[in-house]
Amino acid sequence: MSWKDDLATTDSLVAGYFDTDSCRLVPRTGGIGVNHGRQDDASREAFDFLGSLDEQPSGDLMARHRSSDPAAGKANPYYDAVLTALVTGWPWLPRRDDHVVVGGVTWRIMADATDGTARRAWYMNRN
Repeated sequence: MSWKDDLATTDSLVAGYFDTDSCRLVPRTGGIGVNHGRQDDASREAFDFLGSLDEQPSGDLMARHRSSDPAAGKANPYYDAVLTALVTGWPWLPRRDDHVVVGGVTWRIMADATDGTARRAWYMNRN
């Protein structure tokens, strides 16, 4: 076995244990012009997956996602939830502003986190 094989096995075991929430990823895109709102993205197909939703994410520092507005100070951004999932075999990876529907609640992806593995995390706010 190699390190890569061991990591893939571990990722699968973690997903099998933690990923129990049924989720649907809905791609979004900008409107035709600046005066049009965001809409479903027809170039990417929505799909279902299992993930792990935490509605009480830790207040860990995410300095790279701080506001560029100098008036905002040095406050950390706030997110309503964090979603983690194993992305192996996904047709596409979500982008900022895509939607995730979990248990009838729609969430908007605000930021993502990756550690180089096939398990990803997205910080989200209730839409």
